[in-house]
Amino acid sequence: GDWGDEADYDVPMDNNAGDDNSWKVRRAALRVLRAFISSQSDHFTSRATALLQSLTDRFKERDENAKVEVLRAACALFEESCRHLTDKSRLQGAFDQAIVRQLPAIVENCHLQWKIGTLPTQRALLVLLKQLIVSMYSLIATNLLPAIVQIALDGASSSDAAVRTDCLSALLLLL
Repeated sequence: GDWGDEADYDVPMDNNAGDDNSWKVRRAALRVLRAFISSQSDHFTSRATALLQSLTDRFKERDENAKVEVLRAACALFEESCRHLTDKSRLQGAFDQAIVRQLPAIVENCHLQWKIGTLPTQRALLVLLKQLIVSMYSLIATNLLPAIVQIALDGASSSDAAVRTDCLSALLLLL
């Protein structure tokens, strides 16, 4: 059949149109990254520190869909690191130290994003915080607990039942 007139393809694209779809590329890249973290967990430990820093920096993503994927990728990183905690020789050292250094920035970014985030972002933040609590409980300094508790308390008064439930379960994990 006919594929259409080639003149249709000669129309220059507006630069703004490309920007409008760039979030799709970022979201897809983050999904690939999340799949890499989950499937290649034996190979990610050497890159985990840089990956964690990059993901933490991207919490400020301007597009909601891409921001949720950033949070999911960070959650996958913590989940995989939790799986390796049973083998202390693999995670002791550089990665643990990098996490300890980055935890304040992670919690602060979560708190900032909580305040301005929409419901999907807040739900992704709660999943991330719960995974952080489960996988890094021994590394969470007492000075970070107030910020984590504040996020959970803010969410406990949410009008969304799922957010309230997730906030209460996060508080329960801290006990």
